[in-house]
Amino acid sequence: MYRLGYTESTLLFVYYLKTIHNIDHTGSYIDKGLVNWLYSTSGFYDKKIKGDYFNFDAKACRESEVYNTYMKIILEKIKIYDKKKIICMHKIPQKLQIYIKQFLEYINYDNGGYCHKHVIFDAIKLKNVLIIHNLGQLFKKQYESNKLKMIYPDLPDIKGMYIYEPGYTFCNTGPDESILDTANKHCINISEIIKKNNIDSVIISCGAYSVLLASYIVENHNIPVVCSGGELPCYFGVITKRNKNSKFRSSNNEEFWIPVPEDMRPVNYNKIEGGCYW
Repeated sequence: MYRLGYTESTLLFVYYLKTIHNIDHTGSYIDKGLVNWLYSTSGFYDKKIKGDYFNFDAKACRESEVYNTYMKIILEKIKIYDKKKIICMHKIPQKLQIYIKQFLEYINYDNGGYCHKHVIFDAIKLKNVLIIHNLGQLFKKQYESNKLKMIYPDLPDIKGMYIYEPGYTFCNTGPDESILDTANKHCINISEIIKKNNIDSVIISCGAYSVLLASYIVENHNIPVVCSGGELPCYFGVITKRNKNSKFRSSNNEEFWIPVPEDMRPVNYNKIEGGCYW
């Protein structure tokens, strides 16, 4: 199951309009809003582009090689792999809404709903599961301490839980030249973990990287992947600002839930959607 966030989904739709229908929609909301969201809060970055936090030249971003390569890859991969998808789009201008159905048909869309608890629990049941998430060590701690079982009595047994924490690349920063370079390095590292530990299921939640990593895993290892969103900590007993009052979060045994410690929060985390992920 693949999931694209609201920003990625909407920008992908706009990219589809331009490349497939030759419709160039660069309204002020798309230009000044979503492109800046992508470069500021999703983990997407490109050091050839100037800017660090909602101060990007949207036109330069949209015309850049990295942006167009990324969108091309996402459009191709989400079309080919896993018909069940979660596409979340911001409000589309009325004149463009007639193209939404064509867009969904183009990517072979079959509504995957939400990544509810049963989806995650099915993915980990009796599996050697790899979880790709920056709070992964907290998930594992909750499972191994048996606190997660106290929160969710229906928690299935897991063969083994393995963690890969890709790190944060917010505000157009990162260790390489762009998200594409960093994603390639992650893929190499992830591949080694999969081979070494006989991984047979993967759960991913890491913003703009998710589909890049998921498609690599499916192509090269042929194992099922679930791309989740910000609700994932709910299912592993970790409290975040977003899920504190979420309908996805169980209210069972509140004393067994744990918060995200300060040292696991990135610098200036409050600038990222109000710190909702922590």
